Amino acid sequence: RSTVAAVAYGFTTYIPVILAAGHNSKYIALAWAPWMLLAFLYTMERRTIVSGLLFAIALAANLRAGHVQITYYVTFAAGIWWLVEAVHAFRGGDRSDFLRGTGMLVLGSVLGLMMVAQPYMSHAEIAPWTTRGSSAGGGEGGMAWEYAMAWSQGPGELITLLVADAYGGASPTYWGAKTFTGGPHYLGIVTVFFLALGFWKVRDRQTLSLSAALVAMILFALGENLPLVNKPMYAAFPLFDAFRVPETWLSIVALLAALLAARGLASLLNAPEGGKLTDHPWFKVAAGMGALLLALNLFGTSLFDFEKAGERAQIEMQIERANPGVSMTDPRVVQFVDQQLAEITQERIDVFTKDTRRSLVVVIAIALLLFLLSKRTLPYWLVGFLI
Repeated sequence: RSTVAAVAYGFTTYIPVILAAGHNSKYIALAWAPWMLLAFLYTMERRTIVSGLLFAIALAANLRAGHVQITYYVTFAAGIWWLVEAVHAFRGGDRSDFLRGTGMLVLGSVLGLMMVAQPYMSHAEIAPWTTRGSSAGGGEGGMAWEYAMAWSQGPGELITLLVADAYGGASPTYWGAKTFTGGPHYLGIVTVFFLALGFWKVRDRQTLSLSAALVAMILFALGENLPLVNKPMYAAFPLFDAFRVPETWLSIVALLAALLAARGLASLLNAPEGGKLTDHPWFKVAAGMGALLLALNLFGTSLFDFEKAGERAQIEMQIERANPGVSMTDPRVVQFVDQQLAEITQERIDVFTKDTRRSLVVVIAIALLLFLLSKRTLPYWLVGFLI
């Protein structure tokens, strides 16, 4: 299951997209993100000086990558996990262990920050005069709302977490609200399947913590499209206004989803043999996801328009530049623009249909593997390997 989680996170589409765009520091920070979350959990469970020191090393390594936005997001996920543990500790009476673990986290945080103090203190001196500071950004100690919320994830575009090319993939076939994109945020249909299974079947504090953080970060990724949540956070929560491109929250959603998926897979290890097929949680997940993907395959073209906002005007502008004086109401121009839009729309529909069909086939394959596992025809280790 650890290997499944590593593959699910390491091969999410965001990784190759940022590498192709040259965001190397972000990639390094994302590579260290699981270690930082692991060190946090280890410290909360062991509550020793050694665990605190390990957290300091993981934190410092992540900050040394030089992309503090990713470190901030991982810290936010850990913070939600900490809150769940706090509620449990104060309700259950084991406050001393919780406070000891928290103390070790504080110690590790201080030491970790001290190890990277030199470069970050230099950055802090010039921050007020950058676009992320109050002088240039227009905000009170952060960026202006419009600048900070650029590249917010569209609500409908969240379907790409399930079906990669639902919104056309990368530019120029991309038809979402963002100005352009190097590729979609896609978790992987296998990851989503076992995430759903883990959320349904594994009921404990770890699942609650991961699920709460995952939902919160999806809401933050919507940015300006969900002002009810993000306006108060932008105005009041520390450093929330210091980072732009809200869709970046989805990079940590991929990590949390991978961890939940691993827990979902692990829940099958001691699954009971036999029984009615429809009683198995995995069957219900497969049926639900299969029905959704089948509906998208059959009716998706009526649910989406596959045309980017302002696309017609953009084509007309290109024609006008190449042919000064030509009227956009000329029937030949109108016919040409309609033809261009029809061709690119059809291309997007073809990609959408192909991807929903592929996803459906994968879900059926997973269901077949789990059916063979439930019948003890295949062992758990082999099913995990094939998945």
